[in-house]
Amino acid sequence: MTTIWTCAELLRGESSRRYALIIVNQPIRKDVLDRVWNAAQMRLCADGGGNRLYNVDKSYLPDMIKGDLDSLRPDVREYYESRGVPVKHDSDEYSTDLMKCIVEVPEDVALVLLGGLSGRVDQTVHTMSLLHKLERDIFVLSEESMAWLLRKVHWDTSLLGNLSTSNHLLPEHEVIRIETSKSVLWTVEIRPL
Repeated sequence: MTTIWTCAELLRGESSRRYALIIVNQPIRKDVLDRVWNAAQMRLCADGGGNRLYNVDKSYLPDMIKGDLDSLRPDVREYYESRGVPVKHDSDEYSTDLMKCIVEVPEDVALVLLGGLSGRVDQTVHTMSLLHKLERDIFVLSEESMAWLLRKVHWDTSLLGNLSTSNHLLPEHEVIRIETSKSVLWTVEIRPL
């Protein structure tokens, strides 16, 4: 079986599939935010991710902010609530704010996590573990990198020259064929357009 996946559309702000964007409480780049915001059909902030969105571009209104709300600033909460954005408190101590947002997304929708690859080591490890644990497509973007898990299948991956990888993708080679019997963690560097 060959699965064709392209991150080029996501980084162009386009989508041929359904994406849910979850913004976590880590630094985000405006240019990356703009592109993935436009590609997503569903947009959530995991608690303090609401602060990050507000600080970068408060004109973007998420569909929801959810978490234990220990990080969301009161002024940010007031701003979004006054514009009709639901802010849901979830006190479950056995799940992270990210996990609380993931349960809001239908299973057939691919997840795009903005943040999660930098900052606190425990949060980065948690994000990487979700790539392996959850049986769904998850793409993680930070200010500098993008990561996803290639499951045990044949992949044709198109990067269209927007990314550099440790796999030495050259501009004249738009497609990489990967055949693997085990899952592979794939990471790339996001280049400015």
